[in-house]
Amino acid sequence: MIRHALRAASLLLALLLAPPASAHPLAPALLELHEAGEGRYEVLWRGSVSAALGVEPQFPAACRRLREPEAEREGRRTLTLRWTLHCAGGLDGREISVAGLDRAGINAILRLRRADDRVQKALLDARKPGYIVPSTAEASAVFPAYLRLGGGHLLLGFDHLLFVLGLVLLIARRGALVLAVSAFTLGHSLTLALATLAVLGIPPVQAELGIALSILALAVELARRGTGGAGWMARYPWQMALAFGLLHGLGFAGALAEVGLPRADLAWALLAFNLGIEAGQLLVIALALALLQVARAAAGSVPSTLGTVARALPAYSIGTLAAFWCFERAVQLGL
Repeated sequence: MIRHALRAASLLLALLLAPPASAHPLAPALLELHEAGEGRYEVLWRGSVSAALGVEPQFPAACRRLREPEAEREGRRTLTLRWTLHCAGGLDGREISVAGLDRAGINAILRLRRADDRVQKALLDARKPGYIVPSTAEASAVFPAYLRLGGGHLLLGFDHLLFVLGLVLLIARRGALVLAVSAFTLGHSLTLALATLAVLGIPPVQAELGIALSILALAVELARRGTGGAGWMARYPWQMALAFGLLHGLGFAGALAEVGLPRADLAWALLAFNLGIEAGQLLVIALALALLQVARAAAGSVPSTLGTVARALPAYSIGTLAAFWCFERAVQLGL
């Protein structure tokens, strides 16, 4: 009876929490302008097909198109548009913005390459959708931009969040948890760097299927622990976290690959993105540990049957969501 109730509650919770299309937030859009001289700019606009509706770049009134956008699909998810823009008097001191970021829930990376190859960059979001182009190149904003991008990707990436929460639930000892989280960070940092440098290449959907399978395996381990058993994940937590971190790094790399990284500041961008992910992980772990402490303090006043359900519910909920993602991504692969 309890097991059936658990399954029903987990399924309901998973359906309520499951994102409509993907466990990952949509990757940031990219708006790139290359100054060609005499007020002319070659424009590239790249973003997720899912977020294309209602999200578009906005230019000063003095700008007009010299040719209509040429569309190009890149895989199933990404749409690229290219066109030429003429801005009387140039863009200095004028604002470029991206409309619809608040509705789509994404960021946009803006890169302006000057005629002398100087590059100006900005990260646009719902709070700051516009950028006033300075007349001289500013100090690089790559580090803070990618720091926010990494933290946001972790906090809005439901599959990565569930894996981190699963680690907190699985590993009771704080020292072992710190070691496992560090191993997870090492794993995803390694494959993120290798994939970004084109040393390692795996199709994003395959990587995401592997990520979903890793979460499903972790959920099974959590459920097994609740019945008194312990598998290899519980016995070797940091080794497990390292191995699955390698998979999750490929997922992080897929998000960055859709918009690209600034080659001139590649090392800084990678470092900042990883630090942002780590900061997001630490925030999630701190909140999860605080909630667990409150739950354990309140457990004494809860009937034993209800307490059993509450303890097992996280494992069933994580497993249900992971199974849904496995099915969704397997369908995308044609399996």
